[in-house]
Amino acid sequence: MRTSRGMKMVGVLAVGGLFLAAAGCGKAPEKSNTGSGTGKATKACMVTDTGGIDDKSFNSAAWKGMQDAHTANGNISVQYVQSKAETDYEPNLSGFVTQKST
Repeated sequence: MRTSRGMKMVGVLAVGGLFLAAAGCGKAPEKSNTGSGTGKATKACMVTDTGGIDDKSFNSAAWKGMQDAHTANGNISVQYVQSKAETDYEPNLSGFVTQKST
């Protein structure tokens, strides 16, 4: 007897949860014109580690994402610099900051 009562309670809670989740859904936001090339120009700069953009790992994926962003929105210019050694990270990052890259 107690088990069926517990199952009813779980059922009521599950239905209530679904109702609340559905009530929280609203109209989808309006699609922006990010792909139209309108808006402020943005520079996206990347400093890689010693693996470079062809490392078939993080650098490669990050560079692909930056290129995709440029393709989707021509106002985004992308560039990278490869670090030859760990000691290159700071000067490479500082160089982009000096150029006011974002």
